[in-house]
Amino acid sequence: MANFHKCVICTEDLKNNLCTTRCGHLAHMDCALQWITQSRTCPTCRQPVDGNHLIRIYADSEVNAVRAPCIGGDITTQNSHVALWIKNGEAVFGRAYSKNGYVEAWFPWGSKEWYSNKCGQFSILTNPNGRANYQWVTPKQANSSEMRKVCAGEYCPAIVSNIAQIKGGTLLGKACPNKGTAWTCYGGKELYHNNCQYNNQTTLLVERKS
Repeated sequence: MANFHKCVICTEDLKNNLCTTRCGHLAHMDCALQWITQSRTCPTCRQPVDGNHLIRIYADSEVNAVRAPCIGGDITTQNSHVALWIKNGEAVFGRAYSKNGYVEAWFPWGSKEWYSNKCGQFSILTNPNGRANYQWVTPKQANSSEMRKVCAGEYCPAIVSNIAQIKGGTLLGKACPNKGTAWTCYGGKELYHNNCQYNNQTTLLVERKS
């Protein structure tokens, strides 16, 4: 699995045991926990951070990749898994498809659809041994105190329904819950969706707190 860069704390490659802060910066989970016990800030940008602001990213294998229950479109959209790409410092969630050990992905960014061969390094969100209780819920449900949105920066994975480009099917992409907007991509184009917090056409990925 490709890594994004080196951990800013220990300077070793980011290959597994990853986490992201709410401000969207990556580090090893163990390094970040040790860091915030001393400074309670993001090690990259120094914004205030505590343990509840660290989102674990299971990217060490393709086993138990987090799947998005999408319908319509083609085999790649119907068998989508959550992918994460960092573009110009911004977290971009998209959809990935694996066949015979080869992984390809599509990301919505900059008014177009980016295919994985143009993206360089990206990662797949996985859940080895089922350690995280991931669920797809409506934006209203995601605001429950029992849920923690799986966010990198201000974005989180989202499934948007009633996509005209695939005859009313659903696509996996990204959402900005605070603004109620979402982005998916298909056919080479980025698709923009608004008012997502006010309807049930969008579901967000959350982790139920233990």
